[in-house]
Amino acid sequence: MVAGSADASAGARLSPAAEAGSCSLVAPSAVAKVIGHPVLLPTTQTQHVTIDSQRDVSADQTACRFDLAHSGSFVAFVFETLSKPLPLGVLWQDLKASALASLPSRAKYKSSPLKGLSVPAYIVRESGPGIAVSAIIALNGEKVCGPELPWSAPANELASLARLAISKFM
Repeated sequence: MVAGSADASAGARLSPAAEAGSCSLVAPSAVAKVIGHPVLLPTTQTQHVTIDSQRDVSADQTACRFDLAHSGSFVAFVFETLSKPLPLGVLWQDLKASALASLPSRAKYKSSPLKGLSVPAYIVRESGPGIAVSAIIALNGEKVCGPELPWSAPANELASLARLAISKFM
């Protein structure tokens, strides 16, 4: 769900308080309850990304990775705060273009609007040789968030994780 390209000129790290703040929004016990597996404390990766260069919009992005205990898999949440609001249609097209540009040529990308959440959202599936990603991207014009799983997760499981992120971040 990386929304844009890394902006090296702005630095790749946020303040420790900003990093800790986003990842502390989602409790490991809440993630474990949804997916039915215990998870470890999250690891954090932050960066400043360009969302729309024509409109001079960037974002501070924090990815929180919860590794599943006794497994090589994980659940990730991405939280982004935009430098200025974008119309939802423009923001979605920018995010989709970025995702398509980063996929290998033989991979498939499928997205569709998702109803039933408190903000506009899209369910995204990426598949291909060695690729199986399920994600929900929730947007409100100023913030973007959602879960990403490296497997083909059921829509109800993804939606439960998305509700968790939305309730804490938006």
